[in-house]
Amino acid sequence: NRGASGRGRGGGQMNIMESFSQQESNKKAKQEGRVSPTSSGGLSQGSVCSTQQPKKRKHIHDIIYGNCDFHPLLVAVIDSKPFQRLRKCKQLGTAEWVYPSARHTRFEHSLGVCYRARSVVERLRNEQRGLNITDKDVLCVCLAGLCHDLGHGPFSHMYERLLRKCIAKSEEGETKERLKGWTHEQMSCDIFDYIMKDIDFTCDEYGALDDQDLLFVREMIIGKDKETDPHSKRDYKERRGRPADKNFLYDIVNNADHGLDVDKLDYLHRDKAMALGEDHKERMSNYARVCRVSGNQDHHADTSDNMRTTICWPEKMYRDCMRDCFQTRFEMHQKVYQHKKVCTMDEMIADVLCHAFEGGVTVRVDGSSERCSLAEACLSIPAFVNLHDNFLELVADSTIDNEHVRRAQALLTRLERRDLYDNCGIYTMDTNRKEHRDVCAMDTEELVSAIIEHHRQSLACGVEGVIGDVMADSEEEEDKCVHMSQISATTHATRRFEGVVNTEITEEDFTVLKSDCHYGAKDKNPLDDMHFYYKDDDAKEGWSCGLVEAHKVDSDKIQGIPAVGGFRSREMRVVCKTRAKKEAVSLAARGFFQNSRNKCHSPLGESSQNHESWHSFSQSFSQDYRQDLA
Repeated sequence: NRGASGRGRGGGQMNIMESFSQQESNKKAKQEGRVSPTSSGGLSQGSVCSTQQPKKRKHIHDIIYGNCDFHPLLVAVIDSKPFQRLRKCKQLGTAEWVYPSARHTRFEHSLGVCYRARSVVERLRNEQRGLNITDKDVLCVCLAGLCHDLGHGPFSHMYERLLRKCIAKSEEGETKERLKGWTHEQMSCDIFDYIMKDIDFTCDEYGALDDQDLLFVREMIIGKDKETDPHSKRDYKERRGRPADKNFLYDIVNNADHGLDVDKLDYLHRDKAMALGEDHKERMSNYARVCRVSGNQDHHADTSDNMRTTICWPEKMYRDCMRDCFQTRFEMHQKVYQHKKVCTMDEMIADVLCHAFEGGVTVRVDGSSERCSLAEACLSIPAFVNLHDNFLELVADSTIDNEHVRRAQALLTRLERRDLYDNCGIYTMDTNRKEHRDVCAMDTEELVSAIIEHHRQSLACGVEGVIGDVMADSEEEEDKCVHMSQISATTHATRRFEGVVNTEITEEDFTVLKSDCHYGAKDKNPLDDMHFYYKDDDAKEGWSCGLVEAHKVDSDKIQGIPAVGGFRSREMRVVCKTRAKKEAVSLAARGFFQNSRNKCHSPLGESSQNHESWHSFSQSFSQDYRQDLA
């Protein structure tokens, strides 16, 4: 009966009789003077969870892993309001509008990461007993896996874009500085502290944790300290939650060296199954072991002072690591995460959030009658717990009458009807060329401004200055040699072209979406940062203690691995928000990417889809042009 928690089989919610029973026990405890350790400093309203009666161990059925067992402390965290908020945060955001079955939430993902983290650390404890992994270590790793995504806002990275826009418009002050330093990792740590304030984690039923253990959990969640580590590499000597000989525990949930951790393994498995219906079989977790590697960031030093322990895999699984994790990541980004329709809808959601913020739509602060703005909600945990994907319903039902709210509601109506922003061209970037790298280095605002400036120059040049851009798409070479002076300026084709060229475009008419799909290490092979052990290393002295030194594999000697430069695919996607200016935006973008010596192109096999708007216009113009010439 370990899983008989009295709260329903399979992890259901608390039933009425149990709720009544718990209220009666709470009243009795209060009459007897038994007060919880945190009641004096706890929240009077909107409390996180009850501390009067410890939770029981629970079994929850997961669609990926089946029956999963959860420690009482984990159950207490799961039953808190901030964690239950994750039920209303979609894991894949707008992807459900492209893949209808991709409706799973961060709630399921967090449970899966917790279960998978426990499986890895328990296997390490059983296979390498000299590592001295304690029950507290296991519980802390599970807590980090469970709480690592608590700080994600509505539609995840779309909310972060709202914050960046708010920061750009805000006046200097304390609020702006706090917004600048906000990250979802740090917010996860803050919410974790907020939850644990109302839980007696020091009691034996909850694992008898202390403040050092909570620090360890926070360090695993945040992954790295940007102040002590500005280059996004971990400073291993800064960790204080666990001693150096247990450094490998930090790599289980959030691995900053190469990214192969239980978080990535779970979301790849879950997302692929839910979105594409494909069962993702992988064996990575079963073969993870602890070895010693160089602690130097460049991995050159080999003295004992510079050695550290980390998670490694057998050398024979080199290809499995590439296929089951990093190649799958690349494919999921291309097919799902950065699907052109998904990215377009993300942009529309971002515009809804921005208009709602500027229109004065607010969020209720939990436990009070106060409300705060969308952006400032991330600075208040009682407000943040009410900020989730269902916020769109609040915007749609808002009675605030101003231009921004009306525009936000109009965008939501367009989303419901699948009336999306128009595609005006997709341009592939070759990062081996300097011109393309310069374009990739520009942010979205700079790209939009550059395209507008190019269009203004075209207006100054007139039709003769840009006629070559259109005719460059003509399949007949002789059309490219025809001079503009051969036809009258009053012809149908020229009049149409002049109307497009002379259309003024602004920042509100279009944007550029940057697609960057890679294997996890930008242009590099992510396996170059991984270490592997030989198949007979488990027979060596010190193996059970994690003292055997692992090594790197020369990827040049492995067949079937992508060549240098083949680990990344980058595109610039131009989308038009104002339908009446679709042809003008398409023309301006085409001219910028060609005439600024970038010479960006897209595969011919995709041109009919990716450049439908441009090709239909250019071919129509070419046909009119030939008819006028005849």
